[in-house]
Amino acid sequence: MAHTEVDCQTTAIALATLNIAVGLINKESLDSSLNEAEIASDFNSIKERLIELKNHVKDHCSVGGVLDNIRFDQGS
Repeated sequence: MAHTEVDCQTTAIALATLNIAVGLINKESLDSSLNEAEIASDFNSIKERLIELKNHVKDHCSVGGVLDNIRFDQGS
């Protein structure tokens, strides 16, 4: 598979937006949607991968403080 360049700022914005969405949605609804879309069985099964991606972008890109408070904490 060929390596594709990804824009750091766009990736940071997407991760920050996803972080907000995860915090707003009901846990059961998020888990159900991820399962139905065949993305993951639940959010916890992919949360660590998202955090790793956030840390990678933070370590390799100059995106200011956009990623500082991202924890992907789920809504109630």
